[in-house]
Amino acid sequence: MRPTLNWHDPGLPERDGVKNTVYALDFSRDGERLVVACANLVLIYDTHEGDLLSRLKGHKDTVYTVAFTRDGQRFASGGADKTVIIWKRNGEGVLKYTHTDSIQQVAFNPVTDTLASCTATDFGLWSKEHKSVSKHKVVPRVLSAAWSNDGSLLALGHENGKISLRDAKGAQKLSIQRNAPIWCLVWAPPPVRPSNGDGGAPADLLAVGCWDQTLSFYQSDGTQHLRDRRLHFYPCSLSYFSDGEYIVVGGSDKRATLCTKDAVRLCTICEKSEWVWAVKAQPTDTRALGNAIGAKKGAAASPCVAVGCYSGSISVLSLNFGLVHSLYEDRYAYRANMTEVVVTHLPTDRVVRIKNRDHVKKIALYRNRLAVQLPDRILVWELQATGSDEYRNSAARRDPGRQRAAVDMHYRMRKEKIFFMDSCVEMLVLAQHVVLCQENKIQLCAFSCGDARRKEREWILDSKLTCIRVDGGPPGGEGLLVGLEDGRVLKIFVNNAFPIEVVRAPKALPIKCIASSCHRTKLAIIDSEHRLVVYELKARHQAGVDEGSGATALASEGRLGRRGMRGGGDRGGEAKSAEDKTKDLTKAMAEAAAAASSTAGSSGGNARVLFSEPDATHVAFNDEVDDMLCYSRKGTMHIKIGDFPSYQQASEGEVIGFHGSRLFCLVGDRLKVPAPSEDTPEPIPNAKGPPAVPDGGLLATTELQIVDVPHTASLQRYLEVGDWDGAYRVACLGVTADEWRRPAAPAAAAPA
Repeated sequence: MRPTLNWHDPGLPERDGVKNTVYALDFSRDGERLVVACANLVLIYDTHEGDLLSRLKGHKDTVYTVAFTRDGQRFASGGADKTVIIWKRNGEGVLKYTHTDSIQQVAFNPVTDTLASCTATDFGLWSKEHKSVSKHKVVPRVLSAAWSNDGSLLALGHENGKISLRDAKGAQKLSIQRNAPIWCLVWAPPPVRPSNGDGGAPADLLAVGCWDQTLSFYQSDGTQHLRDRRLHFYPCSLSYFSDGEYIVVGGSDKRATLCTKDAVRLCTICEKSEWVWAVKAQPTDTRALGNAIGAKKGAAASPCVAVGCYSGSISVLSLNFGLVHSLYEDRYAYRANMTEVVVTHLPTDRVVRIKNRDHVKKIALYRNRLAVQLPDRILVWELQATGSDEYRNSAARRDPGRQRAAVDMHYRMRKEKIFFMDSCVEMLVLAQHVVLCQENKIQLCAFSCGDARRKEREWILDSKLTCIRVDGGPPGGEGLLVGLEDGRVLKIFVNNAFPIEVVRAPKALPIKCIASSCHRTKLAIIDSEHRLVVYELKARHQAGVDEGSGATALASEGRLGRRGMRGGGDRGGEAKSAEDKTKDLTKAMAEAAAAASSTAGSSGGNARVLFSEPDATHVAFNDEVDDMLCYSRKGTMHIKIGDFPSYQQASEGEVIGFHGSRLFCLVGDRLKVPAPSEDTPEPIPNAKGPPAVPDGGLLATTELQIVDVPHTASLQRYLEVGDWDGAYRVACLGVTADEWRRPAAPAAAAPA
């Protein structure tokens, strides 16, 4: 999550050493206006630009509270002058009435627009229909108040720790007793999706900020939901955010903190020099409007949070949630609600949701492994053994019911945990290890190490790491493709301490994207100028590699590919142990990579350039056909096979996977960070928090789209040149019966 400061107002200057504190603020329902209680003034701001539209001087003393009506056309204010004023949206006064004590809180009923005004000794209810104010005595002082979503209950928080729930007419229904003042409380928004019995939060949930430094939750019948959450500071303000999935908390720690709806701390939105007395999230309904406004400006709008503090400063920040995801073949995992991991089997749409109850920072998928990085540890999940990969064969692929039944989606968590407190740029999971990447360092940790400091191996790079991916291999001997800022691509085997240079990008520009073919005979890179270059790593005769090893041996062994070894027969009739096969395959991959690097920079080397294209953003090889790839370019997908010209496939987004006849594309908005101005200070992030979403990074609203690719064009090109083997490989990806018949007769008539 990355907070972006939209605008900042340092507030009114001190007067006689007294600071003009911001005690309350509220958004209009359309999100266009922000009203602020500051000193003895009511300030109205334009939410988007930060312009001060009005300074209302109707109060004679400090203003403590402000609140908008449900339609945003009126708002109320109250303060130490014992007066409640109702204003129009443009700042024109409409009505004024008084109490016998200072006004602590005002709140409009979301259904009837009845105004509740609370003081130290009583609270009043006013509505347009009755004109008069009905007052009810209370003991002791009311510090906070909030109406329920249906307007049937008014919750009052008292100085002695009592929470009083009253009906719409003011009669008390029940009370809840705590042991410290109730400084803030708020009802959770109604759930967007009804609960399906999975233990989710109830619909009528009251969040309570108590000055025993806890955050607690209660249902409307007084039943406590979850245990008290220790905050370690005094909460002064609460606001639900993003359909009730998150809570923003401001308090004595001088921060605005983002928590989950279960009060699990996620990160710091901003830090201030004084207590944060008021926080308010933009209403949920404004997000659609904000996106429309952002689309007109060429950028997507993000939901905002307003923060006011004791020093009088006002800040409005946009919260940008980054996309955390991982794709391996036909399984896709992504982070949901900051604490959950959703894994989808794309061909069958089977889904499993893993709840972690903590901030998910990184996700990695590889074969039957799933790694999840939390703030202080890494958890590894694995699929339960099914004994077969039946869903991958062609017969199961043609039968969706059989395929769905054969897919295993039962992940179980391994007993081992890797404790890791530092931030990392990237995380990968292998069959037996977790790989942690920092700027110029790669660490290899076994599942059983217990602590990342007890790493099994470490590689120190002489240039900054820009991208990394797993390139398959046997368990314990996997290869990693590493792109560096100086334009080099390295191959690292996890059982070898020495990296091998594979290729070097033209102009030595930083590598932004890297991909390898399913048999590892081709390598594609995209540099910082968005130039795609595809290399062939198979020219064994130019590198002088021995017959039994090198790139050709790698290609033949590599047909076992990223899915592991298939078949156990030996051509000489002698059985080889699994350990010998692993050593042979690892040696072949190392020799091929070494041969590729030996002459990669020269014109006659074995890393031969196949083709190059400008303006590419992402590239992915087909995981079944070695010489087929897809790359994103200028808003379209370009599919290239063999030496034939590429053809376009209409699709949005950026390709991240190419499985059989399906493209996996990410469609969403990217973060655009505005250039900081001289008079607008940057928000201070939490140094120990999660890494910020990078400028240009995909936001969490990004969706994965599956695009079915017709292979008719590729099939036709092979048929035109009489390449029956190539036509057969393309047809196996999925074509119609008539298209199968087209190569059948010519192939049968062709000479052996």
